Amino acid sequence: MQESRALYISLSKVRRLLEVSIELNHLLLASVSKKLNASSLLLFIRKEKNPTLKVSRALNFLATVDENKTVHLNYSELGALINTSRNTIAEVIDKLLAKKKVTK
Repeated sequence: MQESRALYISLSKVRRLLEVSIELNHLLLASVSKKLNASSLLLFIRKEKNPTLKVSRALNFLATVDENKTVHLNYSELGALINTSRNTIAEVIDKLLAKKKVTK
C-alpha cells in the first residue's frame, strides 16, 4: 500500500498550480483515469451473470491493488462490492480453492 497525505490548499492556489505545473496536471489526470477505470470495471463485473466469472474477475481486479496480490475483504464485503450474496461468494471461493486457483 502506498502512503498518502492530505493537503488543504485554497482553491485559488490550486488553480495557480494547475496553470503552471504540468506534473500536477499529469498526477491528477492519472488519478482520475485510474478511478474511472476501476469504476467501469466494477460495473462490468457487477453485470456478469456467471457467479464464478463474477467472483474470479473481482478477485483478480482487487488483487492488482495490493503488491502481494492479496484481497483484504471478507465474503460480505466482497458480495456488497459486486452485488452478490455472501453464500454465493463462499461457494465460488470454495470451488476456486479446490481447483487451487486461489489460496486462503
